[in-house]
Amino acid sequence: MGVGGTRWMAPVAVALLLAVRAAPAAAEPEPADQPAAADDDAEPVTDSAGEVIVVSGKAPNTTEAVTYEMTPDVIRRVPGSGNDALKSLQTIPGVGRVPYGMGGLILRGTSPRDSNVYLDGIEVPLLYHFGGLASFYPSALLSSLELTPGGYSVEYGRGQGGLATLTSRAGRRDHWRVASEVSMIDASLRADGPAGARSGWSMALRRSYVDAVLPLLGGDQEMTNAPRYWDGQLRYDVDLWSGGRITALMFGSDDQIGLRYGVDQDKLFRFRTRFARLGLRFRQRGRDTTVELLPWIGTERYNLVSTFQSMTSSNTPVGARGRITHRLHGGQVSAGVDLSGGDFSVASLTISDDTMTEIQRASRFADGALWTEGVWRLAGGRVSIEPGVRAEHYGLADAWIFDPRLVMNEQVAPRVGLRQSVGVFHQGPGVADSLWGNDDLGPSYSIQSSAGATVDIGGGVSLAAAGFFSSLHDLAVDDPNADDAMLNNLDTYKIGAIASSREFIAAQFGTFSKLANIGRGRSYGAELLARYVGARGFAWVAYTYSRSRRRIGDMPWERWVLNQPHVLTVLGSVVVGGTWHLGARFRYASGNPITPLIGRTLDANDEWQPIFGAPFSDRLPGFVQLDLRVDRDWIRRWGTITVFLDVQNATRRDNVEGRVYEDDYSGFESTKGLPLFPSFGLSYTPR
Repeated sequence: MGVGGTRWMAPVAVALLLAVRAAPAAAEPEPADQPAAADDDAEPVTDSAGEVIVVSGKAPNTTEAVTYEMTPDVIRRVPGSGNDALKSLQTIPGVGRVPYGMGGLILRGTSPRDSNVYLDGIEVPLLYHFGGLASFYPSALLSSLELTPGGYSVEYGRGQGGLATLTSRAGRRDHWRVASEVSMIDASLRADGPAGARSGWSMALRRSYVDAVLPLLGGDQEMTNAPRYWDGQLRYDVDLWSGGRITALMFGSDDQIGLRYGVDQDKLFRFRTRFARLGLRFRQRGRDTTVELLPWIGTERYNLVSTFQSMTSSNTPVGARGRITHRLHGGQVSAGVDLSGGDFSVASLTISDDTMTEIQRASRFADGALWTEGVWRLAGGRVSIEPGVRAEHYGLADAWIFDPRLVMNEQVAPRVGLRQSVGVFHQGPGVADSLWGNDDLGPSYSIQSSAGATVDIGGGVSLAAAGFFSSLHDLAVDDPNADDAMLNNLDTYKIGAIASSREFIAAQFGTFSKLANIGRGRSYGAELLARYVGARGFAWVAYTYSRSRRRIGDMPWERWVLNQPHVLTVLGSVVVGGTWHLGARFRYASGNPITPLIGRTLDANDEWQPIFGAPFSDRLPGFVQLDLRVDRDWIRRWGTITVFLDVQNATRRDNVEGRVYEDDYSGFESTKGLPLFPSFGLSYTPR
């Protein structure tokens, strides 16, 4: 089905948006009693159904760059999210569409490895389980979720893209409660409760069985080991007599996927990733000064097996964060330290041109940063200025960097706010890149700028718009002068999906080639968000226009492999009868660029060789998807039972993700995305 065949979807989604806006308001249920907690550790206020129908945004005069914040409870109602709050990030402006089977964040034309994710201040290597079917952390245990596509605080670094920050929820202090959720994708069990008068626990465990369901739903690929994952989380909080708090955090994830693909199903791909983190946070709040310390340690292991290659990567990362904030008249000043390091090893076994090549590397690295920033409020608090600077040493590159940044906010009218940001963002070489002889790589950096405005129209309606421009320098790109067999093999991948997949697995395995800091990039675009939130539902329209190009040395500028000029999301959810929730989501995204195959020729050995057109001068067909969702709540004195049906790709559209050519390049087969995927589930939430 082409795009023209789905033109009816957008009007239907817009009609749903208007229906939600026009739905009659009703009195909200009285909130249940909740134990008091402090700031980001506070438990979200819930109604008798355990849900909050709220999508909140930062006030226009906050001292942050353009930031999108949503409460996880409402995002669990988003159609197509499968009850997963983090999957809803795909509906926010500035976020590109991730190809099926991959996980990560494409923020304002930057690679997934350029953006960082933190949970309670601890670095997270992977945000999503395989295929993007679920995130690594359950929505019910999140207190808040923020996405900053660019221009974030100097407190964070080592990335030239954007930032996602997650805050977990502290356990209850009044009584224990146990909840569970079972769907076609996975099953989970969570519990939280007091451990004493001043302490509490929060824990969860989840296991998928997608490997049993997905093959039954169709698709062209033969799953030899369909996506399988599990994750677990544990949090313990204890309040000190001094007014401080100690929090112990532990979380981990284990993913595995395997498939056979190709014209004759003759190609193999198998990938497994595991990671765990353990942290201990101390926070002391005084009248004017707050101190926070967070040391953490972790482990990671990645395994990839394909038709011609096997790779293993392991890492033992460690880190520590410290922050002190002092409140002053008219503002505040903060300073901190950010340490990161570890031991890592990478091994590869490759078969190329009937030659077997084995490579092994092991090393250590240590990065350290000092940062400081101030917040000053002027004109009676209507204007805020946040200058900051970050100085850091990258161990692998043996380089010192200096990142100045500035954010400004102005409240120009009671319902209108403006925001601007500009700054420098450095990123060191990846640990896995050293496997391919890239020991001399230096850091790359981006100069980011953005300007935006927010308007609160009233009645639950708000508008937000932002423009952005980023200039990227000293990018580590394939060295065109390298005598590298792997690099030569990768040239042919520009015609399929492998070129984009490199962007998603580069952080774990490198880029499989000899690199040099001779790349440049530029990204620019605009983001629009129209949003309605009311007692009887919510809806929003998000649109991103983005252009991203790359250049190697003096070679011509090319489209970036994941550049998507147009990304549109229209969604809404309405409450019917107080217990039914009906929703729909329509998504469109431009197809990813590919290098066209314009012919073939016989070489001296009587073998067919491809003839390519200009690099990335063609595109795959546009992505179109309609998702539907129905929820039904049964609210009782002892808790709430919810049954939901979440249908992704309800129209069964065959979205093309790439091409696999025959050995003689006489034809190709398109690799397809997610088929119709219904997720039917049951959840129980005690009162």
